[in-house]
Amino acid sequence: MKRIIATAAVCTIGLSTAWALKPHNHEGHDAEATKMKLSNAPTAVQTAIKSAAGSATVTDVEKETEDGFTLYEAAWKVGDVDHEVNVNEAGEVMETEMSVSGDAVPAAVQAAAMKHLLKGATAEFEKKMVVLYEIEAMVDGKEVELLVDPSGRVVELEADDDHEDDDDDDDDDGDKD
Repeated sequence: MKRIIATAAVCTIGLSTAWALKPHNHEGHDAEATKMKLSNAPTAVQTAIKSAAGSATVTDVEKETEDGFTLYEAAWKVGDVDHEVNVNEAGEVMETEMSVSGDAVPAAVQAAAMKHLLKGATAEFEKKMVVLYEIEAMVDGKEVELLVDPSGRVVELEADDDHEDDDDDDDDDGDKD
């Protein structure tokens, strides 16, 4: 059995999606977004966005607050590729997106799109990199793993009570109990 007190690690998970989903609050309504100039964003946000965009010109910046959590979304284009970044008020990158052609995504993504979309549908693909926090703990003798997004929404909850160490001791404590 592995020993875990409560470890938190930042997971960056690359996801490819069939289309971009707009953020929704718990009632399913769009979070309110306000267009703004990059120069009006907090300094840490400006720095993070400029770093992500590199030499590209940022064409759109929006401030969005949902459930008390504020993100700044910036967009720019490099050639024919659309890019976006979501940054929190502290200037931490929470998510990046870039448009990709359907031919450039893995075959498994193409197959999932074909399975779940209507035949003949026009799909736009984006590659997303999302920041999630992983929390591992022992709760009532069970290994529990949470994946939580920066707003506090639980993305995944997994409980394992077989006590087998089948995860390559990813708690980094060096013990393989």
